[in-house]
Amino acid sequence: MSKLPREITAIINYIRRSRQDEERERRTGEDTLSEQKQLMNRVLAEWGVPYEQRFEIGSGDKIDTRPIFKEIIEELQIGKWNAIAVKEISRMGRGSYTDMGRIYDMLQQCRIFIITPYKIYDPKNPSDLRQIRFELFLSREEFETTRERLMGARYNYSMQGKWMAGTVPFGYKFNEKTQKLELEEDQAEVVRLIFDLYAHQKMGYYSIATHLRKLEIRTATGKQNWQPEVIHRMLKKPVYIGQVNFRMTEKRNGKVVMRPKEEWIVVEQAHESIIDDETWQSCQNRLKDTKSKQSVTTDFSLCELASLISCHNCGKKMVRQYSVQRYEKKNGGSSIYEKEFLRCMCGVYVKYRDVETRLIEILNQFVLDQAQLKKGIETTIEGSSSNDCINSARLIEQLQQHQDTVQQKLERAYDLVIDGTVSKQEFEDRKAKYQVELEDLEKQKKYLSLHEIREEKKVEINVNKVQESISSLINVYHRLNSRARKNILLLNVFNRVELEVLQKGKGRRSSVFDLYIRLKYDPLA
Repeated sequence: MSKLPREITAIINYIRRSRQDEERERRTGEDTLSEQKQLMNRVLAEWGVPYEQRFEIGSGDKIDTRPIFKEIIEELQIGKWNAIAVKEISRMGRGSYTDMGRIYDMLQQCRIFIITPYKIYDPKNPSDLRQIRFELFLSREEFETTRERLMGARYNYSMQGKWMAGTVPFGYKFNEKTQKLELEEDQAEVVRLIFDLYAHQKMGYYSIATHLRKLEIRTATGKQNWQPEVIHRMLKKPVYIGQVNFRMTEKRNGKVVMRPKEEWIVVEQAHESIIDDETWQSCQNRLKDTKSKQSVTTDFSLCELASLISCHNCGKKMVRQYSVQRYEKKNGGSSIYEKEFLRCMCGVYVKYRDVETRLIEILNQFVLDQAQLKKGIETTIEGSSSNDCINSARLIEQLQQHQDTVQQKLERAYDLVIDGTVSKQEFEDRKAKYQVELEDLEKQKKYLSLHEIREEKKVEINVNKVQESISSLINVYHRLNSRARKNILLLNVFNRVELEVLQKGKGRRSSVFDLYIRLKYDPLA
């Protein structure tokens, strides 16, 4: 390399990945930024001129999308540096011709030298200037050629139904071998639920988002809360009817705008659909009808069975779903049909009032049949005793592990004060803190040990008293008008109720189901 000009007194080394570097990193896992750093260090260190290295982690076609390089340009213009070192001239920019002109003018007007591992370019030298112009132009043409080649491949793949539209939509997974979308069945079931709630139950975006949160369904990123705008976007995506759309938008002046329809790439039946055509069309009609009012809501106020019924299939809580449908009669009149269900995310649903009626029937059977009531209570006692013992033992074990950890911290504190790492005052503060924590943990362990169910003797059950309480509860239940107060009564009787559907209902025909109950009964009371 030629000798370093005397005018160069401060160098800024700009390091960023090229598109080829990014491809190589994905293919081999190599760190191309570290390689560039080592190369430029070898080049610059031998001259003894102060230099600083800056790394552009991201990549962008324009200067405005590269904050590090934008900052470097400002510093070059005020004279902080009089040379910029790069692996290749193309690393400075290969975007728009406007940016190329901006870089070229800055180099020439501020007389900024360019240092590469193979040559030093002097902007006052006409031949060097010509070479700089040529390198900038060539890098721009290479960029355009590469982009055209890539876009051409993406167009061809899109027309074959392959997924080229970015992030994989919720409900699908990407098959890298076929480059097509495949169903992610758990998520696909959620998508079906969303479209069903919007198209058939007439719920709005906010109600659907709240409903999903109540069902404890997570978003694609694992968050608990669904955003209404996310629901809105999902309802408009034709990907859910198996359609692939590509080249629908473009950027103009930094804004995303729609392309003319004749430029769109639309492929039908590109992959397996999640939503049927009828449901899809119903959703699109409702989306267009901005004047339509929400005629159905999901009632989240406390009703009789709130937080009481769990699904036997998946173990999650079942949620009340209520809707009203109006039908036009042939004579010009109208009729109203109310729908009220208990529904689970896994697809299980039964008529709400059928479940409530069955629970009251079970309570009535307990009043009439002492043997059945006694068996139910004994099952509850056995289950509770076993669970209490297991939970207590587990908690005591966890407390002991925590206690051991705190003791180790205390011993470490002794070592630190002996070594002189910490002062005596700091040691005393730590010691007092750890001792208080150890005493508290010991108290918790003793409390759990004392309250374990230690005796295995048979508990005497006063069945008559329980029957009287249940009979009184049933009478009060029927007199109450408040659904929330009815819910409190049932929660005081039933500890857990699981529902298993044996035969699905259809139309006005009810489902056939079983309830597995566990009563609330304190054997030590």
